[in-house]
Amino acid sequence: NQEYDFVDISNIKNIDKLPYTYRILVENIIRQNLLGRNNNAEVQVKSILEKKIGEAINFAPNRILSHDILGKVMLVDFIAYREALQKKGINSKDIQPDVPVDLVIDHSLQVDYFGDDKAEIENLKKEYERNSERFSFLRWCSKFLDKVNVIPPGVGICHQVNVEYLSKVVWREKKENFNLIHPEINVISNVKEKGKPIGILGDGEATWHADMTYNEIPPKGAILYSLEVPKDQGDTHFSNMIEAYEDMPGSLIEKIKDKLLIHDASHNSAGQLRKGFEENIDPSLTPGAKHPIIFKDPSTQKKSLFLGRRPHAYIVGMTIDESDKLLNELWAHATQKKYTFTHRWQNNEVLMWKNLFVLHKRDSFNSNTRRVMHRTQISGDLRIS
Repeated sequence: NQEYDFVDISNIKNIDKLPYTYRILVENIIRQNLLGRNNNAEVQVKSILEKKIGEAINFAPNRILSHDILGKVMLVDFIAYREALQKKGINSKDIQPDVPVDLVIDHSLQVDYFGDDKAEIENLKKEYERNSERFSFLRWCSKFLDKVNVIPPGVGICHQVNVEYLSKVVWREKKENFNLIHPEINVISNVKEKGKPIGILGDGEATWHADMTYNEIPPKGAILYSLEVPKDQGDTHFSNMIEAYEDMPGSLIEKIKDKLLIHDASHNSAGQLRKGFEENIDPSLTPGAKHPIIFKDPSTQKKSLFLGRRPHAYIVGMTIDESDKLLNELWAHATQKKYTFTHRWQNNEVLMWKNLFVLHKRDSFNSNTRRVMHRTQISGDLRIS
């Protein structure tokens, strides 16, 4: 029961002709002005709209995300600045980062042990031994700098940790009469500007999947907004996992009862290998969370299939052949047309769905057309059990 404000740039003349990165800067500058941080906003927005090269602007990020190598250098400089001001009689406790800093230690792991259940713990022990001085400094920073958050080794790579734990769906900032919000979004697109992609996933087919089920607590919902879509291409399909379970033959239910499934963390929905992972030919060694195949919604007590993605998945305790055979049978059942719905996109549509109870996939589309979508996700609060 709260009212929120947001910066609406849609009424700015010719804003739709600007690159998306410029639009982000315009929103940011106007928001700074509303929050009392930028008195030159009008001039700076004008320079962006007129594409004046070399004009100075103020850009204020909400937070800083860094891996440990660059983050350490940044914090050393910050501490040196604090010490210099302290020598001038300024209380160092008052010198704090203006925005949150998340520093993920993800660049130093070496593999000394492998092939058994204790390998991960033993490798982490070695890492702490080798890097004790660096880690001690980072821990000190997280203790004495109010907005510095250090993510320890072994949690994941920087961008993975950001998506899974750190990023928010909506950021909120208050100032006098303003209660400003703005979203953190993913750009899903095949478009390239100056040779560089503006988004992810390209123009290929995205196979049946649920989002980020390789996490112990996956997102509970997703929101997708279409800015530009090609006509009659790139449709999104959904399959209802509650109906698929309720309609499943009893013999198949018996086969999957109490079974755990490994959900692959190393590939995205387009089958592309994520940074920081290596290709693995043995599905039983697939990195990712282990979830029960049958999942009960605690709010409705309805049971649902929880399948994630088919590629690289593995049913714990089975041989590879047995697992593949049963998974193929499951997926053939769960993606029958009678359980599915197809959304044919038009520009400026918003679609929301419950990530835990449906699968979805996207059709491929002509690479010479433009498809630009904005996606954000709703953080989960439910451990799959």
